[in-house]
Amino acid sequence: MNRSFPRSMFRKILIPVIHGCEFKDSLQVAKGIASSGSILLAGIVPVVDEYSLSGGALPAQELRKSMRQITTREGINSLEHIRVTDSPWKELVRMVREEKPDLMILEAGHCDSFGYSIHEVLKNAPCNIVIACGAMPKKIDQVLIPIRGGPNAELALRLGLSLSRHGKASINTLHIIPKTRKTARDVAFRGLQRVLNNLPEVNHQYLQTNDPTAAILVTSKEYDVLILGATSSYAGASGGLGEVAETILHEKPKGLLIVK
Repeated sequence: MNRSFPRSMFRKILIPVIHGCEFKDSLQVAKGIASSGSILLAGIVPVVDEYSLSGGALPAQELRKSMRQITTREGINSLEHIRVTDSPWKELVRMVREEKPDLMILEAGHCDSFGYSIHEVLKNAPCNIVIACGAMPKKIDQVLIPIRGGPNAELALRLGLSLSRHGKASINTLHIIPKTRKTARDVAFRGLQRVLNNLPEVNHQYLQTNDPTAAILVTSKEYDVLILGATSSYAGASGGLGEVAETILHEKPKGLLIVK
């Protein structure tokens, strides 16, 4: 993995605006990693079934008005058409295929509105995705990225670098080395380490332990935001949340960004 990272890493960021759901944290994260012109809001009004689609007309008007106020105030873009649907997740996947964003940012509450768990949303993610969990601080100054070299390590690093270069946050990586080493684990990190060595803005930490979850939880208390790969697991990875990520999510850290 011998790769450099451009300064602008996310040219189009899609934020679903679901009627009845908050999205201020996802918007704050987006504004911390990219310029306003790169952010696109997409309105969705969920209804119970196909027979109640007409009942979504008024909520759609309200949502369109609210989105126009936000786009005017923040200088960001939005899709004019509000989708009223009894299948909000399928509609969102359709939007992703049409708009082809580099990144989509959701909040944990969005998953409930889709009728899915966070695990299911991550497992079926149609593009690079970030799920904001817990309350995001008003100002993101200190960011921790536990990094192992797994399938989501590059996206976690790209997100952290964007927070550093655009939002002026201090980025810190944590590489946990098991006391009982396995060659495969070292190989997974080795290519990423070459990239990290060429990133002077990133502070590196190393910790040897056989309990990565506890180590991450303790260390993360010193930081504003924790960025964690969805399948971060030392016992193997699943399609959605891995063992480490799932345990940390249940502990409800103050600011957690799960990426996949």
